[in-house]
Amino acid sequence: MIKNPHVIWVCPNSDIVYRAQGEVKCHPSSVIPKLSEKGMRINLFVPYNPTLLPKTKLSSSRVTHHKIRLSQDYPVDIIKLSKGNTTPGIFMLKTTVLEPALHGAVFAKAAIALAEQLKRSVDIFHLFEWKSSLLPLFLEMEKNGSPVLKNTRTLLSVRSLVEQGNFAPAVMSYLGIPETLFHPEGVEFYGRVSFLKTGLLLSDAVSLIENVKTNGMVPASINGMRGVLDAHVHKLRRWVSDRSVRAYLDIYQELMSLPKPVPILPKLLKKLHQTKEATTSFFDMWGPVPPDRYKTNYLAFLVQAPRKAFAFWEKAPSGFKEFGLVLEEASSGQRQLLARGLDAVSDYWIDVRPDSSYAVELVGWDDSGLMKVLMRSRIIRTPRDWMSSNTNAIFIDVRDRRRFKMKWGGLGDAWKRLKMGASERLSEINAFGQNILPLIPSSVEKVPSSWGKVASSWGKKEKS
Repeated sequence: MIKNPHVIWVCPNSDIVYRAQGEVKCHPSSVIPKLSEKGMRINLFVPYNPTLLPKTKLSSSRVTHHKIRLSQDYPVDIIKLSKGNTTPGIFMLKTTVLEPALHGAVFAKAAIALAEQLKRSVDIFHLFEWKSSLLPLFLEMEKNGSPVLKNTRTLLSVRSLVEQGNFAPAVMSYLGIPETLFHPEGVEFYGRVSFLKTGLLLSDAVSLIENVKTNGMVPASINGMRGVLDAHVHKLRRWVSDRSVRAYLDIYQELMSLPKPVPILPKLLKKLHQTKEATTSFFDMWGPVPPDRYKTNYLAFLVQAPRKAFAFWEKAPSGFKEFGLVLEEASSGQRQLLARGLDAVSDYWIDVRPDSSYAVELVGWDDSGLMKVLMRSRIIRTPRDWMSSNTNAIFIDVRDRRRFKMKWGGLGDAWKRLKMGASERLSEINAFGQNILPLIPSSVEKVPSSWGKVASSWGKKEKS
């Protein structure tokens, strides 16, 4: 193993550090100080947190200005929070307000700019969660010819497979990512661009940190990541805890003992390049590549649950640069502006009430600031979240073809009270569950049925 390896931690939050007595330090529970004691040179890179700044004016020598190039330049500041050449070195990124996808890309690429600024070869970039997962992609796009990044490995640590950083395909146009990568074998994941999948695909190693509270990680099959993990099982390492110093030392040593990293991106781009032969093979296996947008106007409004609805839309190019979503309750006519500043192609989750009718409208603002309705959805009705008040329901026993009528009586009203479901109603809920079974048999009433006539008529038809 290389003596005193240089590792840069790229953390999506600043909870790991705090300011005390004029200095910014790592929390005692962190493994960084213990790794530093083992001879590792560690630099920590975190997003902006004003509580970490000194009360006095920050020295200009601690602030470095950079321009991060995606599809355009984004000015950022990298602020050094630690003093001198002490280890760990702690650095913080300051940017303008950016949407999550753009901030994740700028944060990942700024970490590479920090490595160039330090002018010391980086042995390992240690990444955490989806917010820094684009770094392996940007690293392969930029490390050619850089002595600092020549032999750099990447390690991605994942605590949750639920948060994946999935965004609409339109983000690729302003992240500066090759559009060819939007492919089931690339960064595409169920029609979206997945930051987490990008990290899993291009990192040299991945550590999956088990969740003790849930007796293991969230099953990957729940959110569709099972196939991605199975395809890269050779570089997966499962950790029981992220506080084990031995786990970090072992995986760092393993990474440093590997041969010189072979770039994955060129082979991947070649594989996904849309030559005639590759296109034909791809169509046979997966079907056509989903377009970023279909250049048509549509607005879909769907019910997901009694209290949750979902809208997605596309507005063909027009003179409107800002869009919003309005929710209208059909019964009362009340209208509510849900959001403003939305994209022309996007989606939105909406909170609704059970047993109610709603419609949504996509609105836009013109140059004069006037809001106009661009599209309106169909009216949908949310289902109820309580038992039906119908006391004349007819049920059929499929085994002996008998029909029954259920006389629910006051049970429907009891269920309506219980749907409010609070902890203080626990005894009432238990009593309801204990009493419902004996009540139902006593309320079963046999009713006349024409099933026998229908069955006999079927028998006659079969004989004929």
